[in-house]
Amino acid sequence: MRRAVPRIVLVLLALVVAFTQGRAAPTSVINGIGLIDYAGHPKIVPGNWVKYRVIGGNTSGDSVAYDITVIITALENFWGDDCFWVETHTQPVGGAPNAVATLMSFSIFEDSLPVQRMKHYMRKSINDFDMEGRPRQDIVRRPALSARSRSGPAEDIQWAVDTLGADTVRTPQGRFTCRKVEIQQGLGETADRGDSTIRTESRDIRTLYLSNEIPFTHLVREDIEKKTQRKSWKVGRSQDAPFVMLEQSLGNSQLLGFGTGMKSAIFTPEMLRAMQPVAAKSKPKPKPKG
Repeated sequence: MRRAVPRIVLVLLALVVAFTQGRAAPTSVINGIGLIDYAGHPKIVPGNWVKYRVIGGNTSGDSVAYDITVIITALENFWGDDCFWVETHTQPVGGAPNAVATLMSFSIFEDSLPVQRMKHYMRKSINDFDMEGRPRQDIVRRPALSARSRSGPAEDIQWAVDTLGADTVRTPQGRFTCRKVEIQQGLGETADRGDSTIRTESRDIRTLYLSNEIPFTHLVREDIEKKTQRKSWKVGRSQDAPFVMLEQSLGNSQLLGFGTGMKSAIFTPEMLRAMQPVAAKSKPKPKPKG
């Protein structure tokens, strides 16, 4: 089944393969909020965690390898809005680990376009610590001009989603029967330079393997291919201009583990106890005994 929807446009996508020169860490801090399956309405249970190994390389010889762990740290009512903390730990191979956290509103699960509007549901973020080693909580505010915008999220960029049936994926945690989904994202730009026109196109092809056995992300494996190509032509000769490949990159992420009861690396027990409780309707329902 094929459908067209606006492309994910986020600065915080957890499994996009980022490259630096040589074998190194990701070029920027990674935030795992983009991994949560908001459309699948997963249970949000504090202490639940999922871990992935991400590897990739490109035609320029750059490569990347790191582990990422995403944790539901706690629930908090912030200014009357029931929310949950998403904590992300990134451990580059051969590098130092880092951790960030974002407070997300439960209202995102009621949005028909949760991924495209993800930024609208970010309430607070923690990206660094003060001089005394305490996490610095910053309130996330929307740009002043965004309230005046009449355009929808990422209207100028489209993507296509194909559901490809069922498949089996083997991981260090065992074998999973998954729903296979392919997402193709494309972005093109045309510019005039002198008496020539230049067309640059980038296309991402992401293949996701999803299973409800995995808590809150439902992701077992993801394969990523990205191509950037360009062509140029003089007036009236566009049909004769071939595309030239500028760069191609391949990457994948694979489930390493998941479970319950993981402790926060950012919040102290005192900070967790000081959080305002959320309403009963937002709390995860306990599993029946027996």
